[in-house]
Amino acid sequence: MLELRLRGERGRRTLQIHLRVTQPWTVLFGASGAGKSSILRAIAGFWQPPSTRVVLDGKDLSHLSPDRRLIPLVTHHAALFPNMTARENLLFPLKGKNTDFADELLRRFQVDHVRDSKPAILSSGERQRVALARAIASRPRLLLLDEALSGLDLPLRTQLIHELKRWQADSGACILSVTHNLSETLESADEVARLEDGRITQTGPAREVLSDRRDHLLHLLGN
Repeated sequence: MLELRLRGERGRRTLQIHLRVTQPWTVLFGASGAGKSSILRAIAGFWQPPSTRVVLDGKDLSHLSPDRRLIPLVTHHAALFPNMTARENLLFPLKGKNTDFADELLRRFQVDHVRDSKPAILSSGERQRVALARAIASRPRLLLLDEALSGLDLPLRTQLIHELKRWQADSGACILSVTHNLSETLESADEVARLEDGRITQTGPAREVLSDRRDHLLHLLGN
C-alpha cells in the first residue's frame, strides 16, 4: 500500500494531495497540466517538496533519494541506456545476474527478437516494451507509469496491460499510472483517483468517478 501526502508549488499551481493506493492498479485521471506527472515524480523522489511524505508498505521513504526508493517510473519517452542492447538494459537493474529472468521478461513482452539490438534501431513500441520489462526486472513493490502506454496502437496497448496485470498477479505489486485517456482508464483501472484543481476530488471505480462523462463511458463500454 502507498500513502502520499504532498503540498507543493508547480508553476502557478498548488498541489495539496492525500492519496492512498490500495488496489492492484490505480489510475490518476485528470486533464493535461493538472499535476499528475508531478505527483509521480514526488513518489519516485525526483521532486521533493519539504512537506511531502511517501510511505510504501509501512516504510517511510520521504527522505530517500530516487535510487534508494526502488520505485521505477516509466514515461512515454522510454528512456533506455542507448549504449546497451535490450537485454543489457534489463540486466542492469539485475546487476548482470539472473539472466534467465531477463530472458523471460523479454519473451513475456515479446521483444526477445531484439534482445541484441540497441535502442536507436528499435521501433517506438519495441522501446516501450523493453522499458516496461526493465522496470519490473528489479521486482518493485510499486510501478509508476506516466503516459507510458500513450501513442501505442490499441492492440499493443491491450497486450501490455494484460502482461502488466499478469505480472501484478504473480508479484503482488501495485501500479499507479497517469493518463487522460478514458479508454485506457477503463481498460486498466481497478480504481480511479480524479485530480482536479490540485487535489484528489474522488476515488473509486471508474464508472462512479467519471460518471459526469457518462455518454463517453457508455460508448466505450458498448452499452
